[in-house]
Amino acid sequence: KDRLDKRIFGYTQVFDKNYYRVFHEWTQKMYGWTFPKEQLVTSPGVIPALYELVGHLCKPDEKVLIFTPSYAFFKHAADYNNVELVTSDLKNDNGVYKMDFDDFEAKAKDPKTVLCIFCNPHNPTGRVWTEDELSRVGDICLKNDLWVISDEIHCDLLRTGNKHIPLAKVFPDSDRIITAMAPSKTFNLAGLML
Repeated sequence: KDRLDKRIFGYTQVFDKNYYRVFHEWTQKMYGWTFPKEQLVTSPGVIPALYELVGHLCKPDEKVLIFTPSYAFFKHAADYNNVELVTSDLKNDNGVYKMDFDDFEAKAKDPKTVLCIFCNPHNPTGRVWTEDELSRVGDICLKNDLWVISDEIHCDLLRTGNKHIPLAKVFPDSDRIITAMAPSKTFNLAGLML
């Protein structure tokens, strides 16, 4: 926990009570999950947050663990911070991608592995992880003292019948899970950035 001190990573806390109120209402309505106002911070986007968080959480001789296939910027964030990237390949089971928990756990046990960048729902496979899958990933990470950055930017782009479960909702007492969300996918706002 000493790696994440009171700094807000160069970003700003959101002080407007209406912003937090609206976001709180959205996360409650959509996912049945909320968090304290003081934990909400902003960044210019999920990618800049990844770059900065990897730099804060990892030393140059440490490792970041991800599932592959993966969004390329997970690797780029590790490369940018001169941190080794370790991958655990998803298994394609008749068109359904599944996690290889034995492989993932073996790599998480390496004392040099200090961070997992996790994509929930998964990009690029489109998998919406079940609560059991999220529980297993979180258990492995937390048991091995890994930080988790859970990229949940695609949380509202689900097919009918699927429901997003934030990883932090499964582990409400953990202070080692950082959830990254943005309105850019949900409301198609990415094109407004100039």
